[in-house]
Amino acid sequence: MRTPEQVRRDQNADTLAKFKRGESLSLVDSTATWWPPRPIIKKDQEGMAKLYGTQVPDMRRETDTKRHNTILALRNVRDDVADDTPTQTV
Repeated sequence: MRTPEQVRRDQNADTLAKFKRGESLSLVDSTATWWPPRPIIKKDQEGMAKLYGTQVPDMRRETDTKRHNTILALRNVRDDVADDTPTQTV
């Protein structure tokens, strides 16, 4: 019967041999842990028209531009505001 130290020593020797040969040291293939890709969900234009009474256009591009402009504006305001934290001297 092998002792736990002998088992660990053999496992370490096997791992080092794999490393020297350039083999993967992972115990599980990384692709085995991936989630399947999420489906693309599209707007139901007909349902939106029934709900809101008109055909709702895809506003994603315009919304992204508005969001981007808002972020830029907020960054500029933040840079213009004086910093109230005391200055640290060394």
